[in-house]
Amino acid sequence: VHPGIVAPQVMAKMGATLDRISGGRLAINVVNGWWQEEFDLFANGGWLGDMERRYRRMDEYIRVVKGLWTEESFSLDGEFYRIESGTLPIKTVRTPHTRIYAASRTAPGKEIVARECDVWFVPYELPYRRYDENLRHIESEMRDVSARARALGREVAFGISAHVICEPTLA
Repeated sequence: VHPGIVAPQVMAKMGATLDRISGGRLAINVVNGWWQEEFDLFANGGWLGDMERRYRRMDEYIRVVKGLWTEESFSLDGEFYRIESGTLPIKTVRTPHTRIYAASRTAPGKEIVARECDVWFVPYELPYRRYDENLRHIESEMRDVSARARALGREVAFGISAHVICEPTLA
């Protein structure tokens, strides 16, 4: 889901329904956005050029979704979203809520992941021949995000996007 493209209230409602249909197997990946053309097309010009504002919107987005999934009546008077006594007719099967994934390489993004998310996608660089360098970087980044989460009394799991390369070059 992209904050700024799909409203968090709609995501929470659709997500709770999908979670019920799937027997509690729903997970969402919150994508803060980096591609302006995508937002211009799908968000009716909803691109925020200021990265700090995009992260504040992402933070509020996750809080709205989680609040609607976990609270009987949820309110938020935020910079981007305003909900007064919002309720959902059904909640997620998984409690307190379905797993929330996100990726970020920035300090503000990592803080949001540590505070609000369950799984962080670790960053790496192409090409695959940078394995040793990537492994050291991934270990360092995992220690950083783990420390941020521990400072908040939480734990975060980790994921990575894997790509199978069947040829000697990307070409």
